Parts: sequence; C-alpha cells; structure tokens
Amino acid sequence: MSTCMKMTRSSRKAKILLIGLCGLAFCVFYQKKVPINQFLLKPHEKGETIWDKEHFYSENEENNVVYKILQRKRGFFLEIGVDDEHFFSNTVSLESKHDWNGLLVEPNPEICERIDMLKRHAWRFCACLSDTKKSVTLTKGDRIDEITVPCFSLDQVVNTIGINYIDFISLHIEMPEMGVLESLKKGIKDEIITVDVWSIEFKIRNNKETMLEISNRNLNALRTFFNELGSFFEYKITNKIKGNNHIYNVLFIRSHMWCKTRKHFPNGTTCSKTDRSNRIKDYLCPPHEYKIVKDADKRYSQAKQDEVVYDILKMEGGFFVDIGAYDGQLFSNSLWLERKHNWTGLLIEANPDLCEKIDEIKRHAWRMCACLSDTLEKVTFIKAETLGGMQKEIDSRHIKLLIKNNKVTVPCFSLEAALDEIKTYHIDYFSLDVEGAEMQILESLRNGLMSKRFTVDVWTIEYRVWDGKIDLEKSLENLNALRNYFKEIGGYSEHSQIQYENDSGDGKALDVVFVKNEMFCKKYKTLPGGGACPNSHLQTVNI
Repeated sequence: MSTCMKMTRSSRKAKILLIGLCGLAFCVFYQKKVPINQFLLKPHEKGETIWDKEHFYSENEENNVVYKILQRKRGFFLEIGVDDEHFFSNTVSLESKHDWNGLLVEPNPEICERIDMLKRHAWRFCACLSDTKKSVTLTKGDRIDEITVPCFSLDQVVNTIGINYIDFISLHIEMPEMGVLESLKKGIKDEIITVDVWSIEFKIRNNKETMLEISNRNLNALRTFFNELGSFFEYKITNKIKGNNHIYNVLFIRSHMWCKTRKHFPNGTTCSKTDRSNRIKDYLCPPHEYKIVKDADKRYSQAKQDEVVYDILKMEGGFFVDIGAYDGQLFSNSLWLERKHNWTGLLIEANPDLCEKIDEIKRHAWRMCACLSDTLEKVTFIKAETLGGMQKEIDSRHIKLLIKNNKVTVPCFSLEAALDEIKTYHIDYFSLDVEGAEMQILESLRNGLMSKRFTVDVWTIEYRVWDGKIDLEKSLENLNALRNYFKEIGGYSEHSQIQYENDSGDGKALDVVFVKNEMFCKKYKTLPGGGACPNSHLQTVNI
C-alpha cells in the first residue's frame, strides 16, 4: 500500500486495533444491547457518488481481475478496511462501472464520516465485526484518545440488510486478517452467507519494505484457513508493470462458481462434472396425466388471484410457474387454472414433506422439490406448514413462532435449468408466495428476464407482512422494492393489488399484480391505469 498519506496510514493503525481481533486486552463489553441500525447507514442514491468513473483505484487492479472472473453486473461486495478516500478501494469501479452495491465496514466513526462524504451507493457499517465480543475500544493514531464502539456478527449485519450472497469480499487491514476471517467462518460454515471471491492483503511492510517472514507466515495461514473451509482455490495475481514483489494481495475463489462457466481451473486441472444441471432430474418430476375431475370449477386461491389472472389473460392451455406451492391445493393460485382451463406448469416447493403431498393429488404439472436460486447451491429450510420458509429470509419476529429444530437442507437450482428440462421458456403466469424471500428469488431471475432467456406475462406476488396484524412499514418497503425491480427490468406495468377480506391500498393488500406491456397491449387499448400503449402494439389490439 502506498504511504502517500500520513492520515491514511494512521487511520490504518487505528483500524488494526479494531476490526475483528477483539481478543486483545483493550476489548470491553457494553452493559446494554445496542441497536444495529444505529451504526448501519443505507446507500446513497445512484449518481451522487464523487469519483472518476474511468479510474480503477485498486493498487494492483484487483477489481479488474475480480470482474473478469465473475463477469457479473449488479453484484454485491463486502469491503473491510475501507480507505476514507478511495485511492486504493477494490470496489469503487465495480460500483461505478458495473452497477454493484455492497457493504463498507469502517469502525472508526471519524473515518466513517469522511467515507460518507463520498456518497457511495453502498451500505456503511460504522462498527466492528465480531461474533464473540460486544464492543472494542479503539486507540486512535495519536495513541492518546480512545473511543469504544460496539461489535456485531456478520450474520446480524447481512440479515438486517437482507443479503446472504456476497460476490466479492475485499479484506484490507494490514495485520489482523485471521481474526476477521475467524469471525466470518461460522456464517460461511452454517451457510448463512455464500462468498464467491476473496481478495486479502497478506504482505506486511515496515518503512516501505516488505517483512518477508511475517508475510509468508500470513500467506500460509490464509492457505490453511481456506483449505479447512473447503471448496476454494488460490488464484495468483501478477503485476505486469511492477513485478510480483509489488503484489500484496491473494485471491481465493469458490470452485463451484468458477466451474459453472469453465471446464478447467487456472492450473489446468479439469473441473468436476458433478454440477447442478446434472442433478436437477433427481428433484424434478414430470406432470401426471390430465384427468377430468367433478369439482373442476372449485377455486383454491386465498384472495381470488387465479380469477384475476384469468380475467387478464382470458386463455386456455396456458403455462404457469407457482413458487411456494405448499401442498399443491391449499391456497393454490394455479390449481383452478389447471383443472378448469387445461393449464399446466411448474410447481416449486422446497419442503420435501409438502412435495409428497403434491405428488398425492397427481397434478398435471411439473414438480420441483428444491429452492430456486441462480447462485446458492443449497439452503436451510424451516418446515412449518404455511409459515415455513428459508431460514435466512424469515423475519426475526416470525421465526420466534417456529420450531427452529424442524429444519432440512434442500438443493437449489436456477429457473433456467428447470425450464431447460421442461423445454418451455414462456410463462403466462408466475405466482410468487415465499414468506419473505420474494426479492431474493426475483434477483435470481433478473438476468434471465432482461436477456429474454425466458418471458413472463403476468405476476402475482405476495408482499404483505403479517405479525398478528399488518406490519405497514415493512409491507410498504416490500411493495416499493417490487415496484423498483420491475421498473429496472422494464416493459412491465403495475396492474392492480389484490386485497384480502377488507384490507386494501398500498401496504395493506395481500398481493400486487404486474403485467407485461407487450402482452397487455395486444388485448387492451391502454395500459393499466390508462397509459398509452407503445405504437408498435396498437394495430394488434383486441377487445
């Protein structure tokens, strides 16, 4: 790291005493619980950030290397040990050029204020990370003044943000990397978070010279850590201009992520063939034969979602995707469409007990007993009838109602992988009801929707949060997140909201309905709400 700024160097010294170690004599404990939101600042709006977008900022272009490895837009980073400027940030260009978001960890409140002046589109966490200590006392660079800040585990932070998949972690704090890594190990082992790429500084310098023995010891400790963690390999960075003596960071990459798009590791070793696409057939069952039933006109949806969808589409023989299918019957948004209007589709239910119940009623639809994700390999699912869901996504108040030891680990597959097996890529109706994991699933669909790998005409998405009564604040937050998502995807309009009993209006209704403009304008003269249809669709309007 450059020594061009004395302030930055002293800031680094302060940081060394704070992030993650928490085993030194100056660690102290708070006597009362401190709310995490007091130290977690939300991202600034896009476009406010102050920087030169063409500059990479990384000391050895680690961010450039990371982007070439991941080739991913809208990723999520975690940067621990943040410069109060952005001279050596490994995440600035990912944020500015590739639309990433992330979490910046800086426990020193003075430095955190200076970071905030940059107005980055990333969360800022102005506290220490530790899964064992409640607080630490920071000795500032002058070795005189002290300040005590609270500590929180990474699990707490990512749960508050609602993130469990981290594309890239940058760890740059010069000395106590192992202390930080140990504080993160539990979250990774327990599958609370998944990380694809790590960049970690391992070289120690004193008066501009590398302390070789300590640096090698650090590197070996890192190699041991990731070897014990499993499923990671070391990726060596080279500096073509300065040479390898100027490389201070090492990269570790998750093997499964690498092999999803490559046949060989960098050293020439062949990737394993046991990828997810080869195993999906074990969890995907084909439809049962279509049979006429006496009560075909019986409707099962909780708030007439099936009726709303049929009134919009007015079609026979459509294709649905129903996520959160439960037992295939109770509150089903697709069963009436299937039996009365000869639809088929894909039922997705992560709870294996409920999957067996789906099989018992022999639905004329594909059934996948797994979670839906384009990044996660598996998740922990809490089995609890209609209240069950992925452990990471269940609200903290909601989870208190559940039996936490009634858990099962289930595999995850992307929607593209399932559709490849079914050989269908147009979805007339998508029903999404997954007890808090809606945005996680929608993010896994973003690339497929934007690239038109698959298309969806109508969505009903449950967004209301219920905690014995409607949680209006959280419900509105969910609704606004959904509106923003479909605005970013483009080509969709909000059609309506579906009320349950007498609850209606923003934040109070049960579901929100989005429709694809292209489809809607082929059937109606105007968009929902009365907006004009694009000219390209006017000649195909049917009333």
